[in-house]
Amino acid sequence: MIVAMKKITILVANRYIDSALCELRKVGVLHIKDAYKSQSEEVSLLEEELGSLNHILMDIKDVESGKEKDCGSGDISGLIKEMHSLSKQKRVFSDILKNSTKMLDWYRAWGKVSLESVALLKESGFYLRLYVVNKKNWKEISKDRHAYVVDKKKDYFYIVVIFKDTEEKIAFAEHVDFPEKEYSQLEAEYKDASKRIEEIDERIKGLACYRKQYQNYRVKLEKEIEFSKVKSNMSSEDEFRYLEGFSPCDAVSGILKLAESEHWGVLVQEPDNPDEVPTLLRNSPFIRIIQPIFKFMDVIPGYNEYDVSFWFLLFFSLFFAMIIGDAGYGILFLLSTFMVQRKKPEIPKEVFSLFYTLSFTTVIWGALTGTWFGLEQAANVPFLKTIAIESINSFLDTNQAFIMHLCFLIGVIHLTIAHVVGLLRFKSSLKALSHLGWIFIGWAMFSVVENVVLNKPLMSFSSLLLVFGVLLIVFFSESQRGFFKNIGIALFNLPLKIIGYFADILSYLRLFAVGYATVMVAVSFNSMAQDVGFNSVLTGLISVGVLLFGHVLNIMLGLMSVLVHGVRLNMLEFSSHLNIEWKGKRYNPFRE
Repeated sequence: MIVAMKKITILVANRYIDSALCELRKVGVLHIKDAYKSQSEEVSLLEEELGSLNHILMDIKDVESGKEKDCGSGDISGLIKEMHSLSKQKRVFSDILKNSTKMLDWYRAWGKVSLESVALLKESGFYLRLYVVNKKNWKEISKDRHAYVVDKKKDYFYIVVIFKDTEEKIAFAEHVDFPEKEYSQLEAEYKDASKRIEEIDERIKGLACYRKQYQNYRVKLEKEIEFSKVKSNMSSEDEFRYLEGFSPCDAVSGILKLAESEHWGVLVQEPDNPDEVPTLLRNSPFIRIIQPIFKFMDVIPGYNEYDVSFWFLLFFSLFFAMIIGDAGYGILFLLSTFMVQRKKPEIPKEVFSLFYTLSFTTVIWGALTGTWFGLEQAANVPFLKTIAIESINSFLDTNQAFIMHLCFLIGVIHLTIAHVVGLLRFKSSLKALSHLGWIFIGWAMFSVVENVVLNKPLMSFSSLLLVFGVLLIVFFSESQRGFFKNIGIALFNLPLKIIGYFADILSYLRLFAVGYATVMVAVSFNSMAQDVGFNSVLTGLISVGVLLFGHVLNIMLGLMSVLVHGVRLNMLEFSSHLNIEWKGKRYNPFRE
């Protein structure tokens, strides 16, 4: 559920600002309003230092260092400055090395030409130009010009042409410029830059021993930046400053107690603008396992919206199972989740709980449809055959119409739940009746979809549902304007919304289409491997390779489809019927 919030305003004397913020951060329950919009000079300097530190940590990411050392908290800033300076120097010398290497490559192609001699020839009225030409062009150039071949590589000639007119050129040939520096000078620059880079790398390797302290210092800097931003954002009123924020209702007493002990002024109010209020989701441990999906998508419902966590988890698990559709893949997911959990215990438990849930539902759906790695033979094993339901068996073409029907049924139930939730949310208002109207229209559209796609006859009462649904929506969906204006607006919007409802139910067909494609891809690769056979070591290896490639590819495509289709049906189709826009701000309290 979405936790109720209170708006808190705290008034503090200027001389107690720092201590007040420190105490407030210890309590750690107040989400500061617009905390990070202001930008002071102090914040800019700290962010500049943090930027340098982040560059340093990137530079030493792959540097092998010795045993971790302790430099003392007072020296860390100096080490950061030195590391930043070394990184800048290394970039400079790397550029020198790159440029000198490029020009040395020129000398390797054209020979150790003396630029001084070229300049003397120019003073004497002889202008040398270099070209790279093919055989045909070389023959044409050499007819009536002073041209000489310097080198030949494959089908190209490296030539020098002597002109007596500074403006004379060969338009159809590729011209090559002389380098800017002599060979000896470039060679010296290359050796010096290489030496300096080697010395810098050695010093960086030595400073990389303080990696953990850099990381700890980064955390400290981030906290200092946060503190400074909150401080600079506080509004001023004579000798006082005040800040506004939001706190969960059950944490307000702690703030009031602190305010009393610290002698602050404090005002507790109901939020006047829901768009400003952050969203804190607080659910049971089981429902909370869906949170990694919300974090991955970087979405959260608004404060005045509805928490769909339970319904999202329930239907996303079903959609995942139907899209992946293979019990064998589900077992692989279970084993993979278990192995990763043992090797990466630092990953939040909710992530593993979610993947265990999705894996189990995939195994169950795959077993019910008789799908085990796309092997029809496995579905005929006596024990597995008793588990499978014949009407949804993946290998019977006659089942396709029923599975489509099942997808449409899941879709209309999913959307009906959205409007039941809306009805209950507005149960004290006549607007609840408009949600009842949409429920009627939803089932009428379900009948129309089945008629259009599956050629089923319309339900006898579908027209009645449609009429009652339209009447309820027209009379009760709008409540902000005058009665007749509300009816006019509802009638104007209704046709497109009804068509949209039809399209929403139809879009659940993607569960059948993608799930069926997953099964068929597995079947196809199994068939390819079977055609190659296992008659010899070579054919056996090829067949195993085909199976591995095919099933890994199928799993990857299936997981991508889950993100595209499984998430979409919850984020768009279901949420739009609940008017959820996912524009909420995550509750982020000011804390240590």
